[in-house]
Amino acid sequence: MAGYGEEKLSTVFIHGKIVCHEYDDHGCNNIIIKDDNFQLESTPIQGASVGVFCGSSGKTRRSWARNTTDEDGDFLIDLPSHLHAIPNLEKTCLVKVLRLPRNTICEHAFTGKHKGLELISIGGGIRTYTIQTIHLTPKVTQRCRTKVVM
Repeated sequence: MAGYGEEKLSTVFIHGKIVCHEYDDHGCNNIIIKDDNFQLESTPIQGASVGVFCGSSGKTRRSWARNTTDEDGDFLIDLPSHLHAIPNLEKTCLVKVLRLPRNTICEHAFTGKHKGLELISIGGGIRTYTIQTIHLTPKVTQRCRTKVVM
């Protein structure tokens, strides 16, 4: 409900993706060289819980919504109607990884930064926002720590 009656007035979607960088045969990050650029291969994370937090600090209560990533690491969160009218939604709402599946080789350490939103489409009462792909890193093994070249 939009808070103005029984008819839903608008829809707001938040879309994103979570990936995990892969290990090589030794359990360390797998670096691929493509066109003289170093890139880490990555795998989508299925079953991660992702939340969108909206509101500001102070007297305003923070609101949130969440969903889980699919087999491609994608998530789509349909924001509750009471969040649709928040001014500057892309500046007020942030995306955060809440929980990773137990079987993942990756970890997420809170760095003090959450992913902000970017409006990508609007029309027909539907607004869609996206975030840049969330890249997670594998848990570092002792072997990888000792492979560092000085």
